[in-house]
Amino acid sequence: MEPELTHPLCQCVLPIVQPQGRPDPRYPDTHTYTPHTDTQTRARRGKGFKEFAVSCVEKSTGSNVGEKVSSRRAPRPSLRAAHPAMPGDAHNTPLRSGPFRKDASPPAPEPSSSRADPGSQCHVTSAPDHEPEPQPLGEEGQIARESGSLVTAPSVLCAMVALWALALALATGLATAGPPNIVLIFADDLGYGDLGSYGHPSSTTPNLDQLAAGGLRFTDFYVPVSLCTPSRAALLTGRLPVRMGLYPGVLEPSSQGGLPLEEVTLAEVLAARGYLTGIAGKWHLGVGPEGAFLPPHQGFHRFLGIPYSHDQGPCQNLTCFPPSTPCDGSCDQGLVPIPLLANLSVEAQPPWLPGLEARYVAFARDLMADAQRQGRPFFLYYASHHTHYPQFGGQSFSGRSGRGPFGDSLMELDAAVGALMTAVGDLGLLGETLVIFTADNGPETMRMSHGGCSGLLRCGKGTTFEGGVREPALAFWPGHIAPGVTHELASSLDILPTLAALTGAPLPNVTLDGVDLSPLLLGTGKSPRQSLFFYSAYPDEVHGVFAVRSGKYKAHFFTQGSIHSDTTPDPACHASNPLTAHEPPLLFDLSEDPGENYNLLGAPARWPGVRTLPCRSVVSLAAPPGRPAATAQSPRPESAGAGQPTSPRPSQTCEVHCCGVGVLRGFVRDNTNNTAGTHRCDNSSNPYDNPKVGAVLPVLQMRKLRHGAIQQLV
Repeated sequence: MEPELTHPLCQCVLPIVQPQGRPDPRYPDTHTYTPHTDTQTRARRGKGFKEFAVSCVEKSTGSNVGEKVSSRRAPRPSLRAAHPAMPGDAHNTPLRSGPFRKDASPPAPEPSSSRADPGSQCHVTSAPDHEPEPQPLGEEGQIARESGSLVTAPSVLCAMVALWALALALATGLATAGPPNIVLIFADDLGYGDLGSYGHPSSTTPNLDQLAAGGLRFTDFYVPVSLCTPSRAALLTGRLPVRMGLYPGVLEPSSQGGLPLEEVTLAEVLAARGYLTGIAGKWHLGVGPEGAFLPPHQGFHRFLGIPYSHDQGPCQNLTCFPPSTPCDGSCDQGLVPIPLLANLSVEAQPPWLPGLEARYVAFARDLMADAQRQGRPFFLYYASHHTHYPQFGGQSFSGRSGRGPFGDSLMELDAAVGALMTAVGDLGLLGETLVIFTADNGPETMRMSHGGCSGLLRCGKGTTFEGGVREPALAFWPGHIAPGVTHELASSLDILPTLAALTGAPLPNVTLDGVDLSPLLLGTGKSPRQSLFFYSAYPDEVHGVFAVRSGKYKAHFFTQGSIHSDTTPDPACHASNPLTAHEPPLLFDLSEDPGENYNLLGAPARWPGVRTLPCRSVVSLAAPPGRPAATAQSPRPESAGAGQPTSPRPSQTCEVHCCGVGVLRGFVRDNTNNTAGTHRCDNSSNPYDNPKVGAVLPVLQMRKLRHGAIQQLV
């Protein structure tokens, strides 16, 4: 009989992880936990994932964050001795729902001017006709805890945030002695309208709602690409994915490439500042030969997670919700089962999904506690698999949300946030810890009620419409970040330079596409960001920037639907909507029309207030010297070796023209007869130079795009 861990305060049962090499009774047909040596992930079913012999040593990666440390590719001792409390140990108790504060009361209602009312795309279900059963309380009403897991009364919510923050500030001091601890929480396929704090009427997210009430909530926060791999690369480097060759699409288990080792990650920036760095959850930035692109080679001292998406392997025989609810669908057939890695070693294959989030939380607790014992700050990158399809969750969340499997997994994500905040509070570090929450891209609406909600925004994942690229985002740091809502422009690209500024870490010696948002966070200034570029997940040799936001305006030069956004009422979102060039572009005023319903150039006489957009140029697209050709679809040549630069791709120059008047005439698909820099604006017969508009709008056009990375954006 399989050994079990029974939580003393509920009826939840957590199976103990089987040792490697022993059959797993949950999967008696073919699966075992024995790691195999075959690295071809499209091998026949039953082959496992290679167990890498290399591990990572806990130390700073050096003071020069512009260079990778060459010794990190050498074999290193395992972290197990330094990190004995690995997931699967007896202290890994199930997560429970509820807010993380002990002395909370209901929050004040959101102002009626909120811009996050859910629209018709949301699959809203009524609230459950019964409240989840109350959780046990300790003496005198104190919240009971067992082994650090969160157990609270679900009806308790946050209020009086200002008084609490003031009390905390008096207890800990407004200024910390050193750089703050950082918890960066990155959700998966979460829509702008999925959280209660962003307007969803039936989501159960008390902890995230509490972060929103006690911190800064962003209404205009973006990712540059609405797909997993490129969005994660942008987050960790502060650079557009096309600079790194991480396109088109996402990295597959069989991909030989990954995030180039020459790229400087946020973890490396902070490790050079003395941080203990760790990642729990989804990586999806490449595996490579001998694990060359995994987190231990990208600045993270510790890693527990799945190297790619949890649906990139068969799941028809897996349990997603206990005791026996199978995962919805069959996921990717013909691949090996997904592996759970601890640093560079296989911990389980496949992992027990209902207990996965609790493992990650336990890993995070240990990282925080170890950093405190070592007298150093910590950086936790918590990249949850929630709410990506197929959704899963523990016993406490199965059928409990009133919103189906999606709501159940979102409920577990929220509980994990609460458990992380409880762990920070138990260490006495709330006033010294900055927490940032956001997501990689919009909802996968093709899954209908299992796919999330973009609220009033158009389309979702895979598109450059607002529902694909605008994300919920929260920043929480008591005593430093005042509670409130900001409509300033911000991007996931900005997180690296912002955290570098807040921690005093030097920036890498590369071109960054992010800006420093620390004045906005600390209330001393506004966001310096004035514009944003949005790329298709599948850029090619002709099409580059699909859309640009400048101030309150957004222009679409190309639009294309995506299979990820099928099933919505809007046909523009569907995969059947082909790639379409717009000249002039579709133009929307997002301050009045965040749903992108009314094209300003469709009826110019109706919009006399339109003014010229600021002009920006993109110049000199070329493969930088020494850039390794490590892309999702173009594997790195094995002869080059992991992390070694290969011959650069042929240098190609591309100019994006921004004309102060008129439009760029004659979009060129065949550029044989055109020389870079000679294409110019022709205002002689511009049908859109209409005096009723009040000003002529500039148009950005790409003449060509070659595979490679952008050398410079000005």
